Amino acid sequence: MPACRILSRSICSSSPSCLANAPSTAPSGTLAFFAVKTCSGGAAGPGRLLRGLVALDRGIPRAGMTVLDGAGGTPVGTVTSGTFSPTLEHGIALALLDAGSTALDTEVVVDVRGRPLRCRVVRPPFVEDRTKAEPGA
Repeated sequence: MPACRILSRSICSSSPSCLANAPSTAPSGTLAFFAVKTCSGGAAGPGRLLRGLVALDRGIPRAGMTVLDGAGGTPVGTVTSGTFSPTLEHGIALALLDAGSTALDTEVVVDVRGRPLRCRVVRPPFVEDRTKAEPGA
């Protein structure tokens, strides 16, 4: 039986046995809506990872679109959400990608209604925090 760990409730493509083993309530002081659940076969790690995508060409990846490897042939994941970032002036997205086939800073292709859109795999957040630290903190 795969080992289950709650990282987020909203994204889990696991077997019914993993869903049955999940706790029904979140710990006090946390929001269950933002919890993500991943399931793995033990030491192998999670099968898919939630990663960010930044479009390198003109286009916006949207939810449900297929993510292909850099050559554009083999499916490696699915876009879960996407939009245009006015700060970055590029399309951005979150996607569930196969853990073994897509490393950070690699290039993937998103199939946008039959048109390939080149994207770079990044770790969210997309924009660095620019707030100043509190004095004396």
